[in-house]
Amino acid sequence: METENLKNLLQITFPNGEYGESFITSVTTSKHYKILSKYSDETLASVCVLLTPATDEWEVIVIATHPNFQGQGNASTLIKKAIILAKENNIKKLHLEVSEKNQTAISFYKKHNFNQVGKRKDYYKKGEHAVLFAHVFPNL
Repeated sequence: METENLKNLLQITFPNGEYGESFITSVTTSKHYKILSKYSDETLASVCVLLTPATDEWEVIVIATHPNFQGQGNASTLIKKAIILAKENNIKKLHLEVSEKNQTAISFYKKHNFNQVGKRKDYYKKGEHAVLFAHVFPNL
């Protein structure tokens, strides 16, 4: 994946700059991140960034889908791919956080068998709470 494609997609899907230059540099140069991507023709349609440290837990840092490709199953394809990759690497838990106001994302994660495991109060700007989700792999 070209760094410029990732940068453009994150700028479109997160126009407030939540994922800037330092984030992009980190995820594209560090061995502790995996980037899963889905293209439509030559356009980056969707991306899933995983933090994959040398532990038995991984974190979904961001899933982003270009507005022109939303509702087509691109994010579902990537989260399923992340789950399979985690299983293949004997990961015990895949976790993430999302704003409690982002009901679309909350429904998406529940649909893919992530369970709410906690809440961080006043985590985001403007006092929004973060809802914590995890997908736990039994018997690993």
